Amino acid sequence: MARQVLVLVLAAILTAGAGILGVTEALGAHPFWSVKVTLMGAVLGAAIGVGMAGLGMRLGTTVWLSAVILLAAAAAAHWGKTRFAASYAEDMVAGRLWYFGWIATLAAVCVLAQVLLGLAIGRRNKAL
Repeated sequence: MARQVLVLVLAAILTAGAGILGVTEALGAHPFWSVKVTLMGAVLGAAIGVGMAGLGMRLGTTVWLSAVILLAAAAAAHWGKTRFAASYAEDMVAGRLWYFGWIATLAAVCVLAQVLLGLAIGRRNKAL
């Protein structure tokens, strides 16, 4: 149990730290809300990781599902950013897609970080 909590906390700190250090802004998040979406994504990703572990999802399923969500969310965020900028900030749907796409991207990153940290610490059979 202590190992699971350690993995969860480390993954959330790594995800949140990336946003605080400006990684999300450098990758295309808006400077005004880049830290905000990082913190929301870290909390959401931690909750999703706990839920996946609670459901007993296997490692392969967790990695596959998180990777698909990561790719889809990153594509949605990129498309939203492109459409929002092309509309001179008038396309509200594209702006929301950009914003929520980043939250989903960082949640998937947090879940993948939990899996990788769990493997590094030694728990090999479950999501955490």
